[in-house]
Amino acid sequence: MARADMPAATVIDGRSLRLTSLDKVMYPQTGTTKREVLSYYAAVAPYFIAHASMRPATRKRFVDGVGEVGRPGKVFFEKNLGSGVPSWLQRRGIKHSDRVVTYPLINEPAALVWCAQMGALELHVPQWRFEDLSDEVLSEREERRPDRLVLDLDPGEGAGLDACVEVAQLCKAILDDIGLETVPVTSGSKGIHLYARLDGSQTSEQASKLAHTLARALEADHPKLIVSDMKKSLRGGKVLLDWSQNNSAKTTVAPYSLRGTPTPRVACPRQWNEIEPGLAQLEMYEVIERLQTAGDPMSSVGQEPEAPTRAEQPPRRGATERARERAAAGGTRARVQAGEPAEAEQTPVAETARTPGSPGSTLTYRPMHATMGTIAQVRGDGWAYEVKWDGYRAIVTVRDGEVRLTSRNGIDLTKTYPELQELADCVASDCVLDGEIVVIGPGGVPSFELLQDRPGSRTIRTQLMLFDVLEIDGEQLLAAPYRDRRAALEELVRDATHVHVPPPLPGDADAALQQSSDLRLEGIIAKRVDSPYTPGIKSVRWVKLKHVQTQEAVIVGWSPGSGNRAGTIGSLLLAVPENGRLTYIGKVGSGFTDRQLTEALRRLQKIERRSPQVESVPAADARGARWVSPVYVGEVAYAEWTSTGRLRQPVWKGWRPDKKPAQVRREV
Repeated sequence: MARADMPAATVIDGRSLRLTSLDKVMYPQTGTTKREVLSYYAAVAPYFIAHASMRPATRKRFVDGVGEVGRPGKVFFEKNLGSGVPSWLQRRGIKHSDRVVTYPLINEPAALVWCAQMGALELHVPQWRFEDLSDEVLSEREERRPDRLVLDLDPGEGAGLDACVEVAQLCKAILDDIGLETVPVTSGSKGIHLYARLDGSQTSEQASKLAHTLARALEADHPKLIVSDMKKSLRGGKVLLDWSQNNSAKTTVAPYSLRGTPTPRVACPRQWNEIEPGLAQLEMYEVIERLQTAGDPMSSVGQEPEAPTRAEQPPRRGATERARERAAAGGTRARVQAGEPAEAEQTPVAETARTPGSPGSTLTYRPMHATMGTIAQVRGDGWAYEVKWDGYRAIVTVRDGEVRLTSRNGIDLTKTYPELQELADCVASDCVLDGEIVVIGPGGVPSFELLQDRPGSRTIRTQLMLFDVLEIDGEQLLAAPYRDRRAALEELVRDATHVHVPPPLPGDADAALQQSSDLRLEGIIAKRVDSPYTPGIKSVRWVKLKHVQTQEAVIVGWSPGSGNRAGTIGSLLLAVPENGRLTYIGKVGSGFTDRQLTEALRRLQKIERRSPQVESVPAADARGARWVSPVYVGEVAYAEWTSTGRLRQPVWKGWRPDKKPAQVRREV
């Protein structure tokens, strides 16, 4: 078996690349690996290139990742290409005062993936393009004619994204008046960028003067909100309207570039109807989903992206074959995710890369996630309805007669549930499946409590409920519609003692929800029948509806018990991550068994700390509390959210070892 840090041979549109250190964590807070970064850039390549091609690219390299809060990773800007660059990479030189700097041009998907392979999470470009690929070296002072105008709205200390929203609307009104249609881009860092197309008749100097004039005019009209001077001493509580990035020597982070932030945020083009109070920065999985469902809001400013090419596939029969055909690995994204080997490099490493979901492969899938929704959202044609299981989500890989179970955050569960090796006898092909590990309790109802007790128990047996197929015999089915993947799954898997493919719920949305209630199940998952499988993304094409409201939460402390709980835990203090910080949402003291209280105390005493890592804890709840490092996640049921953002009547359900704190989101 190849080591995870060995290079994978990959071909992208005919360009050969060696991808290394694929399991290196680039964003520790979310556990995002280099493999996921490469897959992101492959997915957005057509859109990125539309806005970055023929522009000299400056790379901001985080070779060992972004680091953690308080301990950032090493980072450096790199302009010149240097040695060891692929011969096919297009480039142009600019003569600066003391030397010639050769810049890469990100004109094709392979160039973008190469940059990411080199640790360049952020890519910055100017507002002008080279006219051609001639060998001529341009002078630094040579006149440039930009094809777009940019304004950078950067909030100072005491201001925030809502203030940038207000300034963006003011800028839009003026630019609309002079005939410049603008597109907003949330920067992925703190602020907003505004882009407008130029016709190329202006020089960079003229574009800078236009932007500077607009900035000074708005500053004069709104002196308490806007500042146009770069001095930090003037920016407190205001938004800097930075006009200077229109200078030919300046660069701006490219649209769809990742940022070196604690989580994998993106400089993401937005629709104007989104630019309102409460706006948030977006992360890479959200961006892929937006592009797949709504396209590129910035298409009016850039070049039209070329559609990815599709590999020719021979005709096949049956549901499995139809799914394979529709999901024929095509375009940059599929080939990078699969780690497709170069034909000339049939090494053991390349052979491993050929089968992405399998043990020893260079790719581990993350499960696709559903959004919370209402019954009104999922009524009508085009939806299928499944049971929402109350268990642990797992990506299941079968290869060479061995079954591997991986949790949603990459934990290997294989040895914990040996009875699920039965799956190897239930399929005739190597495959990658998506499902849920559950324990059926009294009355035939899934029991999350019994699932918590399963490790170490010889009497509690688990069931594997399978509901999707991602890959069969090394061929990805991600792009196939749900209806075809579902048919392929039913054809592929034979039910057994511990392995099942539960049928969809019959009838319409209301009937499905009522049936799940009658069966005392947690709820339903509604899925668009034409939806592709988007790994790691919370998709609006999958919607979950619950009978009982539940919330995952980070444990930040505990209160000592009294009375019959003296000497143990009285309640756990809960929080959720919001805007990079933990926000207190209340405490839970009911729903525990004596054994669970003993286990919780044992866990939490090992990670105690002197001060809380959470904000807004009321004095009454903080009194006597024992604070802990926020490393564990639990789940509670509750009645409702209060007006102050607290959980009303929470009841403990159990620990969520399959979740990391950074993956927790407030469910509303």
